[in-house]
Amino acid sequence: MDRLRRLQTQLTATNSACPYAGIVEPRGYPPTAVGIKPKKYHHVKDPKIIAAALRDNKRLSSMLPRFRVPEDQYEKLPEEIKDVIENGKMWAVFQDGAQHKLLRQSFPHHFMVYDLTRKYNLEWMREYMAQLVHDVVLSSAGPAGAREIDIKRQIAKPASQELLCRVFGLKQANKKLRGLLSDFADHSGDTGGRYTVVENMDVYKHGLKVVGEFIDEIDVLLKSGATTSPKYDLENGLIARLVREKRMDKKWMRNQCMMWILGGTHNPANLISLTMGIILQHPDQIKKLRRLVREKPEDAPLYVHRVSSEVLRILPPAQVVVRIAEEDLTLGKKFIKKGDGVILHLELGNHSKHLGGTEFDALRVQGNNHNGKYKFDQRKHFAFGVGPHRCLGGETGQLLTEVFLENIFLADILPRPPSAPPLLHDPTKVNLLVLLELLLFKK
Repeated sequence: MDRLRRLQTQLTATNSACPYAGIVEPRGYPPTAVGIKPKKYHHVKDPKIIAAALRDNKRLSSMLPRFRVPEDQYEKLPEEIKDVIENGKMWAVFQDGAQHKLLRQSFPHHFMVYDLTRKYNLEWMREYMAQLVHDVVLSSAGPAGAREIDIKRQIAKPASQELLCRVFGLKQANKKLRGLLSDFADHSGDTGGRYTVVENMDVYKHGLKVVGEFIDEIDVLLKSGATTSPKYDLENGLIARLVREKRMDKKWMRNQCMMWILGGTHNPANLISLTMGIILQHPDQIKKLRRLVREKPEDAPLYVHRVSSEVLRILPPAQVVVRIAEEDLTLGKKFIKKGDGVILHLELGNHSKHLGGTEFDALRVQGNNHNGKYKFDQRKHFAFGVGPHRCLGGETGQLLTEVFLENIFLADILPRPPSAPPLLHDPTKVNLLVLLELLLFKK
């Protein structure tokens, strides 16, 4: 587990993501020096209390302390730091749930609800992933049977960008644009901590400009009565739906899209990489997965979903999230004063006996039996949160991971998509963990 924790540290951003999270002073002024900091923090580890706290978005705010700037202090700040604060505060993850609800209402349903996600996305995902894995194996260094593959750079990140462009409705996203989206994600949130704040601010402003151009172009098309476009998905794309439904103004739209670029780039890519990192430490469970699928191929989606869910339970994208008390309240047996911070330990909650303990079991049953038919219960872990701020695209990124698992470990058992190229790797001899350590643990 320690080795996987190091891998997770390399791969994931924390859930305290916000624009310009670096520490280096931007043009002489550190944004981390402003804001009202809680005098006391309370730690919550019980899963039932964690769930209750996540749902209580009125009394427990997700707005970060660094954005809670007193008015007299705010007026003295440089304009560029005010921009930092105002843009960051617009992210739906820091709002009371109302903005997240508006975003959820505009989000294309076939990318959000798990059953609909599977129905809409499985075909293109399987064809895309089969081709991607084929091309990567074919072009990778090393002789046949000993190919070296960088899972995150060569497979996980390109796949997550493909998914992001489809969610946004960008039909002509070329290599240059995808590179820009990746750059915007890398400089946003706590992932931007590796750069200076000046770099992060400049890149984020460029991102707002590029996304704003998408929004303006789509607005012109919709006002002209256009129903189709070679460049944009005007019917189901997230940006087109936001513009058409006018649920928020364009400034809010731009910032929600930047939030999506961060999460839509890193979360699926990190999950694919972490899944490979942990499953390859359990070759016996891979053999069991292959045996079960060989016996009953039609249940392959159920089994790979169990694998991805167990990875999310054991190694959630965020180990903790922070909430700030908006009033005096009692949480479990803890009395919390207004202004105090509450640290919700998502990973420890996931590891509680109630949710399955600390042992990784790739085929753990996480659901209930309804009239003899198995139904997934995705509330059996906190990886995507619960309540108003539950991750909008979590299930879609999870599905992308499951299609990847099918291609890596089950491609010789399951039917190949009609357009899929020949299989170039042996699913029984995949061992990439050493390479992951080499690439991601180096100093």
